[in-house]
Amino acid sequence: MRAERIRRKVFTMTPDMTPKERLSAHFEGKEVDRAPCFSAVGSFIYAGCEKYGHPFYSVFQDAEKASDVLSTPPELYGMENVLCPIDMNIVAEAFGAEASFYTDKPPEKVVYPTVKKKLQVEPEDYGSIEAPDVAEAGRIPYVIETVQKLKEKVDSEIPVGAFLIGPFLAAGQMVELDELYKATVKYPDEVHELVETVTGFQKEYANLLEEAGADFISLRPMGSSQDTLGVRKFKEFTMPYITEILGSIGTYKVLHICGLTDDMVNLMYETGPDGISVDQKNDLAANRKVLGPDANLYGGIDPYKTMVTASPEEVEERVKECFDAGADVPMSGCDIWPEAPVENMKALCDSIKKYGKGK
Repeated sequence: MRAERIRRKVFTMTPDMTPKERLSAHFEGKEVDRAPCFSAVGSFIYAGCEKYGHPFYSVFQDAEKASDVLSTPPELYGMENVLCPIDMNIVAEAFGAEASFYTDKPPEKVVYPTVKKKLQVEPEDYGSIEAPDVAEAGRIPYVIETVQKLKEKVDSEIPVGAFLIGPFLAAGQMVELDELYKATVKYPDEVHELVETVTGFQKEYANLLEEAGADFISLRPMGSSQDTLGVRKFKEFTMPYITEILGSIGTYKVLHICGLTDDMVNLMYETGPDGISVDQKNDLAANRKVLGPDANLYGGIDPYKTMVTASPEEVEERVKECFDAGADVPMSGCDIWPEAPVENMKALCDSIKKYGKGK
């Protein structure tokens, strides 16, 4: 278990590790030649669609096209992993919600799928919602196939990651999120029943991702930050369930929460991940002070302001600032906006490799 490991961040000057060796050693606190240049959040950009001539909307329903596009970060800008970040609706759809894929939009239009029809269930009946057969539900088979195809299409030494949305937000995608927040006060038992049901489903889903070949899994309980759910309710409605999910995952795992989590990073780490990824809103230096030297801490990069609108030189400067503040790997605070220029993505990756060396 993570808590039993001796976590030593040691950097050597023998740059002969493969990306998979480097990332595994990093997660385990063993010696590495430099910081791994990886992302636990979405890092594919529209340039990957252009490379193959695939419409942006096709990534979300076609495993062949999705794996084409998601395989491009190592080639296009030197990222040392690929990640299968489909969209936030997968679990909600599996439970019966309906999504829009915007296939009527121009092929270059960056629009993610959204839920158009949620489950018509009143808060007092949340406990009646039942989990489907995970292996056959909604787009789960498509996600699993995408991970399998990624394993075939990238070099065997490039780690393949996958992600899960946290159970509270997954529940909030299948019912009205505002009602779910309110129900934590009026119908807390029913909310717990729903989140427990989703948690059991996601544990099985994570197992399928592992079987498909995921080298690490990023669990992303969005909507659970201190500026959305709040610290007290995070402890009650999110923390026990993400701890359960993380504990069931046999491969490496990263916990990422969008939004401000300065007052929660210690709680995030207590859930048992091999690293925590935080939003650009966070104070990395303060987070490092709370966590101490051994925890793996990622984040600090604005996915739009820095990665889309800044210059490559500004991206490099921000990477340096994140390292100086205590980040083990500067990482986007949420999925990188697909309009990010290739030049900025190269600057991000080159800078991590350049400055992520001995301390």
